[in-house]
Amino acid sequence: MLSLMNYKKSQGFSLLEAIVALTIMATFGIAIFSWINGLLISVDKIERNYARDAITRNVAEYLSDINVMDHPNGDISLGRHQIRWSSSLVEPIKAGKSFTGSSNEFMVGLYQTDAVVSEGSLQVTKISFRLVGYRGEAKLPF
Repeated sequence: MLSLMNYKKSQGFSLLEAIVALTIMATFGIAIFSWINGLLISVDKIERNYARDAITRNVAEYLSDINVMDHPNGDISLGRHQIRWSSSLVEPIKAGKSFTGSSNEFMVGLYQTDAVVSEGSLQVTKISFRLVGYRGEAKLPF
């Protein structure tokens, strides 16, 4: 009779064993889900920062081609982004200097430039930097 009882006990999982196994699997599932969720959030932040950095570099490159002495304020649409900038004089306008230190035909001034990049009604980023504005024309040396 004892051997018959041992035989019946080993025929499958008990309810308690099944509950413990499901609990362990659920715990690992929740941990893996949380880990993957954290990774996806990190990837999203990296992508947004990369896009903002690319926009910042493009705006800085665009504004470096603008003479802020002639155009201290303005706005322009570049693709789906709207750029609005304003510049204010930081240093007084002075006569430009050549490489040898002598005065040349340019007048130069240092400007603080603030730009806001928006997409629709949403502000994407705000950029501040200093640019040199100039007035005058270069004369050919020959």
